[in-house]
Amino acid sequence: MSTNGRRRSIAVVALIAVLIWPMSGRAEEVSHHLVADVSGEGTIDVQDYHLIGLPWLMPDNGDPLAVFGGGATSYDPTQIGIYQYDPGSGNYLSYTDGLAPVVPGGGYWVITAIDLDLLVQGTPVTTDPYTTTAAPGWNIIGCPFNTTTSTSNIYVRPDASTTPVPLEFNTWVDNQAWGYNNGYFTVIPATAAPGNFEPWNAYWMYNSSTGPVEILIYEPFVPVPSPRPRQPVDGASAEASAAAPDMGISLRVNERLKTYADKTLFLGLSPAASIGPDRLDCMSPPPISSEVPRVYVDHGGWAARPGKYARDFRPLGDRPVNFRVTLKVPNRSGATAYIVRWDLQNLPSGVRATLIDVAADRSVNMRSRSAYTAVVPAHTTARTLRVVVEKK
Repeated sequence: MSTNGRRRSIAVVALIAVLIWPMSGRAEEVSHHLVADVSGEGTIDVQDYHLIGLPWLMPDNGDPLAVFGGGATSYDPTQIGIYQYDPGSGNYLSYTDGLAPVVPGGGYWVITAIDLDLLVQGTPVTTDPYTTTAAPGWNIIGCPFNTTTSTSNIYVRPDASTTPVPLEFNTWVDNQAWGYNNGYFTVIPATAAPGNFEPWNAYWMYNSSTGPVEILIYEPFVPVPSPRPRQPVDGASAEASAAAPDMGISLRVNERLKTYADKTLFLGLSPAASIGPDRLDCMSPPPISSEVPRVYVDHGGWAARPGKYARDFRPLGDRPVNFRVTLKVPNRSGATAYIVRWDLQNLPSGVRATLIDVAADRSVNMRSRSAYTAVVPAHTTARTLRVVVEKK
């Protein structure tokens, strides 16, 4: 998912303008502004990627170029790139591959070298809840409404029952969703107040079950179904499950002098967690580009739910907890410095946290410092860090 080219001079102003008459029953107009060349360097980079959805019903076939092309009559990926993720193959399809028509609830990557004013005519979505299907694995789900929608209004329906996605006893899709703004951010916190799905935005969601499930998105201010009684997490006690699993360490990494940062990793501690996979653990969203760093815990050896994780929870007992963290970096011709930063969240005073750079044979007390610089040699694309949490 990449493109090249120089840019024209642009204004660094973002505007969402909406003109709606929800009860008119006629075609209406909605617009959205996409800013290009955020860095001002005249080249396309990850700051110019937009994870976008359409909060509108199109009167015609919803051709992606007509919707996201800003008036362009032909497809030029050096100026505007339009891509859609295919859950079946795990690959991206470009506009020239023949993308499906744009519908509410769908999601696209739009990569632009020029400012775009997206102006479409259609009608507001009136179906409530709006239902879309999530295939096994990763899916991009767009906000179907032209108003901010709380993630507490998002449910999963694997069969006749419905379950709120953010709650622990949802056993079908990860209780995290990921938006994008010069880096991924979480919008369905498992342990905090709900986030929001925003109009014109789309989000990664991971279906960890073996078959497709329905995702139900309820319009704001509309009563939603009562959730099932709270269930324990994978055999844990009800008391442990009810405890908020918000104790741990959040890590983020960026290349020195670069603004893009991977902020997805959270190393959690919870009495409801297990040594292996459980519903507190969430997969790491797909990489945005091979040219930016990525940080995750690699559990490719797990028999169940193997993969790369952005949220990895463990129980804290008398023995040290050892998180093996992978820093995945671009292939550079020279040694490159990466800044690893962290925040300790609700760690008891009697708990010690240490970051260990295995290759450099260095260790850092994570209570006395908040950052570490890892220098990665030329043509090296991965670095192993260990985070050890233990009682003093």
